[in-house]
Amino acid sequence: MANTKVSKPASPARKGTTPSGVGVVLGGDNRARVATSTNTPSRWIGQIESRWPDDSITIGTGTLIDDHHVLTCAHNFYDTKKEVSCTAAAFTPALNRNSAGNLQSPYNSYELRGWSVPDLYKKTGGPPPPPAGVAWTEVTNYLYDYAVGTLTKAVSDPPGESLLSPSWPGDDQISTLACTINGYSGDLDHTANTQYTRSGGVALDNSHEFVMYTMSTYHGDSGAPVFFQPPQRNYWTIIAIHVTGVPDSAPGAGDGRNFGPAMTSAALEWVQGALAGVSRLGAIRP
Repeated sequence: MANTKVSKPASPARKGTTPSGVGVVLGGDNRARVATSTNTPSRWIGQIESRWPDDSITIGTGTLIDDHHVLTCAHNFYDTKKEVSCTAAAFTPALNRNSAGNLQSPYNSYELRGWSVPDLYKKTGGPPPPPAGVAWTEVTNYLYDYAVGTLTKAVSDPPGESLLSPSWPGDDQISTLACTINGYSGDLDHTANTQYTRSGGVALDNSHEFVMYTMSTYHGDSGAPVFFQPPQRNYWTIIAIHVTGVPDSAPGAGDGRNFGPAMTSAALEWVQGALAGVSRLGAIRP
């Protein structure tokens, strides 16, 4: 869920917005501030700031997956309701606030020179999700809500080569995984400049196309990685890209879920094509 659009900030990737309405915050919310965002794997996760033709700004989350590319959700770059692409975007890895509330940008900010959005998202995708999330009947509109952004220059070292990458462990493994989401929840920091982490179990929907979870999210978490660390490994696997959620039908009902499209074979094939520069490009800045 990207932050609600606001007027120009004083400086890119430094001033956020105050989200309105109710976010998809569910029972058992265990979100916590990332104490040291320069640690792994949070150092490769950062804030995405997008500027739109009306000069408004939205805030989301992205993940560095190699030295030139960021994985995120498509609605951070393309608005299907208005049928427009953002005009500029920037990625700030490990952006955070310390315990005193001071802003930290340990690896600077990187402009994006282009972004690739699936054609099927542009043609059939849902609009940027509202603050209160979406209805169950609308979930399938976000099946192709993932995207790849290209940095204008290679990211520095540090943060160095990312050890986060999309992959699929197999349908039968999903319900056994303990996963994590890192993102920029705008209800906990209204500027959406603080990185928060949360953990919990995940499950596949009946179609095996979406990963569902009760981990809480809010505007600013759009595009955050849903990931786990395989046992005895020094890398992390992204199994879904967070999009939005369906709120509880009533307070305390416990039937709400947050979700993201699963990184199954079709999604992975598209991502690999985008990285190779041969995918169907949704929008590329010169």
